[in-house]
Amino acid sequence: MEKPFVCFGTVTIDCAPEHVPAMIDFYSNILDLKLGNSPEDPFPFLSGKDKLSGADLRMILQPLEDYLPPTWPGNERGTQVHIDLGVRDLPAAVAYAKSIGAKESPVQFSENWRVMLDPAGHPFCLCLFPEE
Repeated sequence: MEKPFVCFGTVTIDCAPEHVPAMIDFYSNILDLKLGNSPEDPFPFLSGKDKLSGADLRMILQPLEDYLPPTWPGNERGTQVHIDLGVRDLPAAVAYAKSIGAKESPVQFSENWRVMLDPAGHPFCLCLFPEE
């Protein structure tokens, strides 16, 4: 199978709603990222340039009402971070991911991205990114 275009897209970090302002402040400062939307947006995001490569970086903060912090390095609740991968052809990217061991999640949220599970069951998303 021919490999379709796939690029690193976004890191999404779960947190409690009350942690969002501190998370914005922390990641803005440590990575020199800028808030890309309102902090009241359901999914506030930060963006900027990677200092080493100059690549665009994007981080989404995902507030969850029932959030419980990670137990890492223990395994009770894991690390609670997932990766979004940018794609230009969503059906081709889904097919390719499946061909190398991923599965589609039984729960989906949008026609613009697909939630997938890696071979160990970690969620990641294939998200439509515009051609640039």
